[in-house]
Formats: sequence, C-alpha cells, structure tokens
Amino acid sequence: MKKVQFLALACAVVMSLCACGSTEQTQPDSTVASEVTGEIASSTPESQPEEMTVGFAAEAEKMIGEWTGICSESVYYEDGDESRHFYFYGVSEEEDEYYSEDMSLLVYKEDGKLRMDNRGDSDYGMELIPTAGAAYATCKNSTWKADVKYGHSDRMADITTTLISDNVLELVSRYDYDDGSYSVYCVTYFRNGSDEYDHADDYRYPNQVTVSNAYDLIQAIDSNTKITLTAGEYDLTSFGRYSGISNLCIEATEGEKVELITREASDPVLWFENSDRIVIRGITAGHQIERGYCNGSVLEFENCSEVTVEGCRLYGCGTYGISAYNCYRGWVSDTEIYECSEGLVYLLSCGYWTFDDCEMRDTEGIVPIDTYDCWNIQFQFCDFHDVEVGAECYFASASDLTLTFNSCTFTGLDEALLCDTDIYVVNCTFQ
Repeated sequence: MKKVQFLALACAVVMSLCACGSTEQTQPDSTVASEVTGEIASSTPESQPEEMTVGFAAEAEKMIGEWTGICSESVYYEDGDESRHFYFYGVSEEEDEYYSEDMSLLVYKEDGKLRMDNRGDSDYGMELIPTAGAAYATCKNSTWKADVKYGHSDRMADITTTLISDNVLELVSRYDYDDGSYSVYCVTYFRNGSDEYDHADDYRYPNQVTVSNAYDLIQAIDSNTKITLTAGEYDLTSFGRYSGISNLCIEATEGEKVELITREASDPVLWFENSDRIVIRGITAGHQIERGYCNGSVLEFENCSEVTVEGCRLYGCGTYGISAYNCYRGWVSDTEIYECSEGLVYLLSCGYWTFDDCEMRDTEGIVPIDTYDCWNIQFQFCDFHDVEVGAECYFASASDLTLTFNSCTFTGLDEALLCDTDIYVVNCTFQ
C-alpha cells in the first residue's frame, strides 16, 4: 500500500491524529507537533504479560474523560526518505466551540476494564491495555502507553494511545507495507473543558518565527507557519507570489506599523495560488508606483480556500484591494481599501466571502464591487465613501441574487446605483 492509499486509509480508520510530542500550554508559541520519527511500539496487547500492565493501570486511568481532536500529523517513510502532512482541525462553524463530535474520544472504565470509544471511526468499547514503554521513539511519555485492542482480529494497523500531560492525549497508528515502507499517523487530543482546550487555537502553527526584513520574511513563508513582522517596510518586489501553501499566518506585531510594498506594476503585493488557510493580519500593503500605472491588485488569491484578511490597510495604485479567482470561503474584517485605480474588490467564481466592518473609500472604477459568477457574497456593516462610478455603470455587479449589502453606509452614492436586480440591499443607509 503506497502513500496515497495510506492517506485514504488513515482518514477512514483513525480520523483524527496529530503532532506527536506536545508543548506545554505556557508556551503556546511552540508547537504541539514534533518529530514522529521513531518506531511505534509494535507489540500487540495479546502478547503482553499481565504483570506488565498492573503497574501502569492507575496512570492509564487518568485518560478517563472526554477528548477532542486538535490536530494531526502523518509521516510516510520509504527508503530513508519521509514526507509529512500536518493538519489543524479548526473551529466548528455551527457552534461557537472547537471541532465537531466526530473528532471526539471517550475513555471510560467498564467491567473492570479501561475502554475507549472513537466516535470518528464509529469504533466503540475498544479495550486499552496499559504496557511499559513509549508509544513511539520520541514520545514525551517514555514510561507507559496503552495499546488499543479491537474487537476484530484483522485490524490494519498497530494503534496505541498515551498521555503527554493531564490534558493532552495522543493516539498513534502505524501501517507497515509489503515493500518495507511504513506510515505513522498521530493525533493530539485535548481534554474537554481544560485550559488547553480553551486555548487550542494557540497551537495552530507548529512553526513560529519573528522577522524584521524582507529577506527573512520571504525565507519564512511556508506551510504550518506563523510569521510575526516587526515594524518597518518590507519590499517584496518580484517575490510576492506563492503556491501550494497551507496553514500560514502573516501578521504585524501588535501596535506597530508594518508595510509590505512592491515596485512592480504588474504584480500583486502578495499573491497565493492553490493554497488554503491563509491569514493576513494587521499589515499595510500597496504599490509604490504612480497611480494609474498598475495592473496588479494588492492582495490576490487564485484557487484558494479559507482566506482571512483582518485589520489591514490596502492601498493603490493596485487595481483592486482584493482580487480572488475560484476561491471558496473568505473573511475580510476591520480592513481599509482605498486609492485603488480600478475598484475595491473583484471576485470571480468565488463562494462564501464576507466583508465585515470594512472602510472602502477614495477610489473610482467602472464597477467598484465586481462579483461575477459568484455565490453567497456579503458586505455587512461596511462604510463606503468618496467612491466614483463610471458613467452609466453600477456601483456593484452580481449574478443570481448572490450579493448582499447588509447594514452598510453609503456616502455620496445614489441608491439607484445598487438597483441591479441581482443584488440584495438590506437596512443600508444612503447619505
């Protein structure tokens, strides 16, 4: 079974596993994830002498309780090489809490035996057999583990669980293949209601770095990374385009002015393609070129999902403050877009984008808000002023009633410019 098959199998069999080797909650700037490099314990529960389990029974019972999966890491090993994938599970969209029930474990005692329900896999009543040793070579708990005894004999992996601390549990699976390669899949769970659970978002990024110049910023951009920028100007001319990035945050140090610029008229300041879970927070960005000569937007996204822009200032002469193509789920909040040469926002074939509490001003364009072939696009509590619209044109365009302006304020704009039949206008003020 090769790597692609493993990933599908892992999702079906274990459904939640993360970063082996957790950090202390007092150091949220480091990672829950660490190297999953050693051998997972391969002895089966059936082979363990009874005396090996007695000494760790009390320790293993500390696992009793409700647990929620936070993140997972899979590692595939072949001929001395390895490939890794880290995933942070995120926040439930339906409720204001972390994750969903299918990422949960329940550990309990029944008929004198320690048992586990893995709700994600619909596996219930599995016996946990405490044994000596580490779950894998670099595990922080090197004293004991609890092997998982399935009710069937044809299990596809060696699976074990262990406690890293009172509120952090790891569930680890190893898959061995006929060609000598193998995969290790590890999930980290936090105890429901614990301080770790309440601050789970602090563990989103395994790699965290602070930079003070453009070169270090460019070098640091990678998946599963949070980059904090100190005050100053960062010239990204010819270096603002990135592809295949997942789980990245670029943010300014709180309270400090950080400005990203480009001197290339045809390039966005930052451009992401085929990427997901991108967060840009607290930065100012724009082109340092005479207005009217740009043909690149300030921020541009193509084939991306889960894009967040928060507390930013995006200025011209970029053609638009934000352009996105074939992008699913975007959140733009508390952000200014101003002095752009063609408009404010351009979305093509995008779905579920929300602009909340943004100020959009000092620009002109044929259609300042241009959404084409999109669905579920909403501007709410936004302030539009000093926006000029080209002759005989609309302020905004949309298709199939997918664009909504809700509780927005328009200064110096005629409501008639929003009367495209494909636009909803709800509780807006025109003055």
